[in-house]
Amino acid sequence: MIISNATRIGDVFWLEGVGGQPKQLTHLNDELFSSSIWSEPEDIWYQSFDGKRIHAWIQKPPDFDPNKKYPLILNIHGGPHTAYGFVFDHEFQWMAAKGYVVLYPNPRGSTTYGQEFGNIIQYHYPGDDYKDLDGRRGRSHQRGYIDEKKLGVTGGSAAGC
Repeated sequence: MIISNATRIGDVFWLEGVGGQPKQLTHLNDELFSSSIWSEPEDIWYQSFDGKRIHAWIQKPPDFDPNKKYPLILNIHGGPHTAYGFVFDHEFQWMAAKGYVVLYPNPRGSTTYGQEFGNIIQYHYPGDDYKDLDGRRGRSHQRGYIDEKKLGVTGGSAAGC
């Protein structure tokens, strides 16, 4: 089996029997991970303009200090029928390592939240999905560690960047 998470790229493991402990067989990225600092993304939900809950993640710098102000990058996925998840993403890790807080939400039109949520933007694109991305709502929970004068946005494909 291959085991991966948001701070580690997959390696091959062997699992002997039911309930056995995984034994790591490959160490393909040990050098990379020993020389770099990675941060665990934070899973959040926030309310959009009409009360609909939007799922997102925040990637903070590895040496994050809640008393410090950080620039924010809003990263919008393409698609629109795709979704961010709890996986290793080199772009977000790189931006965070450079001192940015990265917010990456799944607005209306994203998959994995049911057919209605995914198809709600049909014939209305862009529309409410654009309002879901309003950074003020996604930042409201961050308790003051975002520098409101240093905001950026990026993304790919349907994100229009």
